[in-house]
Amino acid sequence: MSLKTQLQQKVSEYLKGNYTTYEPRAIPEPQEIPLGNQAAKLEATALFIDIRQSSNIANAFRLQTAAKMVKAYFDGAVRIIGHNSGRVRSFNGDGMLALFLGDQRFHNAVKAAMEVEWFAGNILRPRLDGYFENNRAAMGQRLVFEIGCGLDDSSIFAVRVGIRGTNDVAWVGKGTNTAAKLASKVSQPQSIGITREIYSHLDRSYKYDMYGAHMWSEEDPEEIGGQVRAIRTTSYWSVIS
Repeated sequence: MSLKTQLQQKVSEYLKGNYTTYEPRAIPEPQEIPLGNQAAKLEATALFIDIRQSSNIANAFRLQTAAKMVKAYFDGAVRIIGHNSGRVRSFNGDGMLALFLGDQRFHNAVKAAMEVEWFAGNILRPRLDGYFENNRAAMGQRLVFEIGCGLDDSSIFAVRVGIRGTNDVAWVGKGTNTAAKLASKVSQPQSIGITREIYSHLDRSYKYDMYGAHMWSEEDPEEIGGQVRAIRTTSYWSVIS
């Protein structure tokens, strides 16, 4: 069978009919999702975290130095997400996608984002500042190690993509797409962006600080993925003890 015929057959196979879905109790592992026209359906909060100016950082530093920075950052972020009942499901170059399930998913995801921001600003950056200060290219571009976090909540389909022996899971849904777009759009110091769907489920302790000050910006309409979404941002961190 020619490659062209294989491509035509597979496109027809995957586009016909409805997918068979099931609702797992936990975020599925890749091997738990069958190949073919099947999908795991989740109601989940998506948290996407993006490293700012990652291309410039990679170009400014030796490859080994840039790899050390990224490895130290991802290690801490994954530990924080797991501590808040989330699961990291993909690494996308300079970004990572985490998912949270259950009734407390909104609070857990926001707390994880605030703790990752604190980790990046108070544990990681002080260790990295010397690298940036001693690097002429980084100083010329005024580079610093910063991250952005985006969060949204929606139904998500988890599907195995690729072919047998070369495949991975795609997490398809409005929530994952919006979270990724928000992570790249929010700018310092308002480094965490959430949708109305997230904000409306937060209790008072996640909306106001200990002094009664509102922690989030007013709603701002943003066009994301062809839709106008109501977005709030914050510069608040959550200290890890």
